[in-house]
Amino acid sequence: MLRRREKPVYAPKPRYSTGGPLTDWERHLERGLDLLKQGRLDEALADLDEAIHINRRNGELFATRGLILAEMKRYNDALSDLDMALKLDARQWVAHYAKGLVAYRQQHYDEAAQHLSIAQRFSPMRPEIFFTRAAVYYESGDIKKAALDLDNVLQTTESNDKRHKEAKKLLSRVQKEK
Repeated sequence: MLRRREKPVYAPKPRYSTGGPLTDWERHLERGLDLLKQGRLDEALADLDEAIHINRRNGELFATRGLILAEMKRYNDALSDLDMALKLDARQWVAHYAKGLVAYRQQHYDEAAQHLSIAQRFSPMRPEIFFTRAAVYYESGDIKKAALDLDNVLQTTESNDKRHKEAKKLLSRVQKEK
């Protein structure tokens, strides 16, 4: 059986200014994303709190804060933010991804697969979506779908990427179980 290890989630890539000044909420978002990547969750949460205080109508901010809260295992708070993100913008792939991640961690595999599949439709080449959905499929006993998603991780990452190496290792285990 595939064992889940707690790992940091790969968040959206920061979007730095290309010459124009960033607004205050954009600066807080970018710093929060960098802190999330570093695993400094309390600090990342503080930046997202401030960004949302400045701009309460941006679904991306709620989705990102929801992802941070999910990483902190504050699932009820995370789901509240993720629902708000989807209310503001139903196409927020990060919100669907994080809802899938929460459902996966709570062993609600059908719900997790559903949210991850929606996230994949909105952002079709994100390896973290494929990787998490592969784990969901594996845990729910669908080895063939797990193998397909792990293969997609291999196709969407470079060979020196940690996710690529992990997916390659897991795919060989999964293929033995087919």
